[in-house]
Amino acid sequence: MRVPEQIAKFLRGKKPNRYCDDCIAKELALGSGRNRHMANNTTLAFEQCPKEFLRLQGICDDCREDKQVIRAV
Repeated sequence: MRVPEQIAKFLRGKKPNRYCDDCIAKELALGSGRNRHMANNTTLAFEQCPKEFLRLQGICDDCREDKQVIRAV
């Protein structure tokens, strides 16, 4: 499964929780869990699909940090 498909499936399965790119990379072991750029490239693209995903500044439901997060709508 490709990275965008993995991330979409993860977010839909965790709806309505919000996740930052770091935690998405860790949860899905992208680049051994350290490659937030793979997650970031995908979440930036998902931002263009507001009926499916919402990307905003907020608290990540995993790490509890205030940063850019994304969730399935």
